[in-house]
Amino acid sequence: MSGCTVGVWRTDDGGGTWSQLPAPNMFAEPGTGLYCQGGYDNVTAVDPSNPDVAYIGGIDLWKITGAGATFANITNYFGGYPPVRVHPDYHSIAFVGNSSGFYVGNDGGVWSSGDGGASSSTVAAETPAQIVSSIENLVTQWKSAVTSALGRPANSA
Repeated sequence: MSGCTVGVWRTDDGGGTWSQLPAPNMFAEPGTGLYCQGGYDNVTAVDPSNPDVAYIGGIDLWKITGAGATFANITNYFGGYPPVRVHPDYHSIAFVGNSSGFYVGNDGGVWSSGDGGASSSTVAAETPAQIVSSIENLVTQWKSAVTSALGRPANSA
């Protein structure tokens, strides 16, 4: 199935060898195996404070611990979700320095966790149009800064 989990692999030697982990289907709607979205929402990151912990975002955000022994759905949007319901469809993750705190970007905005996903809070819940507008503003600011640093007017390519 296109967009569903084909597999999750781990390397401990910089990519020289890989081992497949026993991963669930993280990109389909839970309980159905349908609506695979791996081509739309897909992000993977390793915790900078512990190489045996990783996160994979698809429809939900999953925390992988024990060097791949355990996969836990830490947002569980479609049922049994934690007290703070976090919007599904994950596209980005960024860690706070060298800690287990992180920010995630999804279709509902930006969320944060300071404790490896045990709890979360809204940083900026916006509509998709507001998110696109924010991104466009950041790109415009970045382009202006880069072109100014290169000694060119901001409107030149």
